[in-house]
Amino acid sequence: MTPQRCKWFTGRGKVGIVQAHDEKGNNHYFIGIGDGLNETIDVNLIISFGAVFPKSLGDQLFPEGVRGVEKRSTRTARVSTVATKRRTASSKPSRPTTRRK
Repeated sequence: MTPQRCKWFTGRGKVGIVQAHDEKGNNHYFIGIGDGLNETIDVNLIISFGAVFPKSLGDQLFPEGVRGVEKRSTRTARVSTVATKRRTASSKPSRPTTRRK
């Protein structure tokens, strides 16, 4: 599947609807949630793991002639998608969490 266009709806999370083409050129629509840090990753995750969105509604949201997803310039600085350090529940807090009386 190749992503073509996407629309984002914000609220508590970012809900996205993505239009994608398969190898035969047929349109497919998917809906899912993204974290909002990297649009390319969010779009690919919605295509891979999102729910199928009805084709009749998708055709109304993405009419013909509307601009698609633009290719990212090769000169653009890359955003790191790897977290440097993740704090886990087993790690010690930096200060005591209980109050002394």
